[in-house]
Amino acid sequence: PDYSKELFAAIKGRNIRWLSQASVQMLEHPDLIEAAGKAGCKSLYLGIESLNPESLRSMRKGFNKPEHYPELFERLERAGIRPFVGMILGLDQDTPETLQETLQFLLKHRVQNVFLNIFTPLPGTDSYDEMEATGRIIDRDWSKYDIGHVVFQPVHFTPDELQQTYWRMY
Repeated sequence: PDYSKELFAAIKGRNIRWLSQASVQMLEHPDLIEAAGKAGCKSLYLGIESLNPESLRSMRKGFNKPEHYPELFERLERAGIRPFVGMILGLDQDTPETLQETLQFLLKHRVQNVFLNIFTPLPGTDSYDEMEATGRIIDRDWSKYDIGHVVFQPVHFTPDELQQTYWRMY
């Protein structure tokens, strides 16, 4: 936070427009949000990933608190910063209902910039090894390992249902 404050002060008033990536933990430093806006920040990418605390814990992102997302979005907008939200679809805890709730949440909070990713167990990761061991890897065409194709057997969807849900949400 101290370095960020110094950086924002250095570029403030130079008519520079910029965007960046930030942790949702930025909410713990509301003065940084205001300083970033005054320094010309126009958008921040936030990997909120999921609204489900269980999903967040499974990704080791338990520090993300979905109940704080609306306040963060509001503070960013007040500072003139448009949130750009990244979310992962197809986690083991996701169901058709939870993804519909996710879409309603994004609409309710008027999140205009969203980057949806289909969970992709990449070779060499624990996720891939676990899914391989349990027979859940269904496609080994590496060109489809691009976070836009379903390459594994989801828990609560058929692969086609998850793929279609991804496109409907977009």
